[in-house]
Amino acid sequence: FWDLVLNIELLIFTLVHSFRKANFTFDLEPLSELIPYFFANDHVHYARLLPIHLRDMMSIEGKHPEVAREFLKGNFVVHKSNREFSVLVIDQTHEQNNAVVKGNRGASALTRWMVAGPDIGNPFQEFQSFMEELQRTDEYLFYESIKKNKIAFFKQVPAAGKSQMKTFDDYAREDVLPKTEAYCSKYKRTDIVYDVYRQASLKSEARSKRGKGIWRRVTRSSKTLPNWQSFLRVDDNKTELFESLADKIALLTTTNRVIVTKGENIVKNIIISQQDIAPCSHEEADTHIFLHARHATMEGNKINMINANDTDVIVVAISVLSTLKELGLEKLWIPIHEIVSAIGPAKVSGIPCFHAFSGCDIVSVFHGKGKKSAW
Repeated sequence: FWDLVLNIELLIFTLVHSFRKANFTFDLEPLSELIPYFFANDHVHYARLLPIHLRDMMSIEGKHPEVAREFLKGNFVVHKSNREFSVLVIDQTHEQNNAVVKGNRGASALTRWMVAGPDIGNPFQEFQSFMEELQRTDEYLFYESIKKNKIAFFKQVPAAGKSQMKTFDDYAREDVLPKTEAYCSKYKRTDIVYDVYRQASLKSEARSKRGKGIWRRVTRSSKTLPNWQSFLRVDDNKTELFESLADKIALLTTTNRVIVTKGENIVKNIIISQQDIAPCSHEEADTHIFLHARHATMEGNKINMINANDTDVIVVAISVLSTLKELGLEKLWIPIHEIVSAIGPAKVSGIPCFHAFSGCDIVSVFHGKGKKSAW
C-alpha cells in the first residue's frame, strides 16, 4: 500500500517539476503513468480525456511542427518572471488573473467574458465542430460509459473495536458515561456544570452571530448529526442534550458523589444539601463552576481541580481564589495559586473588570488590544 502511495506522489512531483522547469518532453512520461490511477479510482472524466490529450501531445510534432517547436522551447507554460523554477501552468495563471480582475472593484464574470470573448470564441467553435463530427462516426467511442471499479484505495477504516455513534443513547452510553465513571473512580466528588441558554440575554445575541444550525429532537432513539458544530449552534438542542445526559449521569452507581447541573437545578446520585448551589441563576458555566467549588470546599475538600477550555474560567479563578482559601481550600488546579502569587493582590482584585474590557464574550474590546496584547 505505501509503495503505491509513494509511487503516486513521486509521479505527481515529477509532473509538477516538468511544469516548473518548462520541460515539455519530461511532462509526457509522468502523465502517461498517472492515467491508470484515474481509471482505478473512478475519476471517469480524467480517465476519458487524458488519453486523448496525451495522444495529441505525442503527435503534435508531426501535425503542428511550429507549435511543437514552441512547446520544446518551454512555451507550453506561462513565464511571469525570469526566476528559475517559478513557471506556472496555464490554468493556475488564469486563476491568478481572475483574482486580479476581481480585485478591481469586483469585476463580474460578464466583464471578463466581454474582454476575453472574441479570443475564446474561435477555439470554442472549433471544439464544438470536432465533437459533432465525433458523434457522427462509429470509429470513436468517446461517449461510451466507463465502468467504475468502486475500489476504495484510500478509504479511512474505523479503528478496531471503536463503534460509530448512531443515536444519542449510544453517544451517552459509549462516550459520556464511561468518561464520567473514570472520573468518579478517582475523585471523591465530581461536578459537571453546563451552560444555561435563555432567549432574553446578551449571550443569546452573541450566539446568533455564529450562524444557524439544524434542530434535532434529543431522544434515546433519535440519531446524532454528522456535523456536531451545526447541532450545537441551536440552543434548544444543547438544552435537551444536557438535560438528557444529566439524568443518565445521576443514575451512575458509584460510592463517590456525582453532581450535574440541569437548568437552574441539580441532579445527583447521593442526597446532599443543595444550599448555595441550587437553584442558580448563573447562565454561564464559567462562573457557575465556582459556586460548586465553594460548596465542595465548605464540605471539607482541600483540593479542587477544574477541567475547562476557556480563558474566562482562569480569570474568574484568579479573582476568587482568596475567597476559597478563606473557606479552607489549599490548592486549585490548574495551578491558579502560582499565578495569583506572581501577579499580586492588586491585579487579582482588578482582573475581572480588566478582562471585561479586553476580551469578554459580550462586550467590545479596545482597538488593537485583545486578551494577550492588553497585558
